[in-house]
Amino acid sequence: MKTKSLTLLCALILATGGFTQAQAAQSKVVQLQIGGMTSAACPVLLRSAVSRMPGVKSVAASLEDHSATIEYDEELTSVDDIQDKIESEVGFSATVR
Repeated sequence: MKTKSLTLLCALILATGGFTQAQAAQSKVVQLQIGGMTSAACPVLLRSAVSRMPGVKSVAASLEDHSATIEYDEELTSVDDIQDKIESEVGFSATVR
């Protein structure tokens, strides 16, 4: 049964083109030090604002660490764009760790 499942999975990957190296190269992760977060609502606001940006794949924000880890597609956005969004829309400072 495991062999059949593995064969089907391989066939599906081949049929859909799989995950190319070019796609992997576009995905980047940045860790930011976030200044100004003071309550449990702050990481929620940050995640909400940044996750709506084109090219942002995931956002994790921590009040305890005053940080955010963001995965993004470098073809669609940049660290500067992400920092600008955090600073202008949410009102927190954002510097690369």
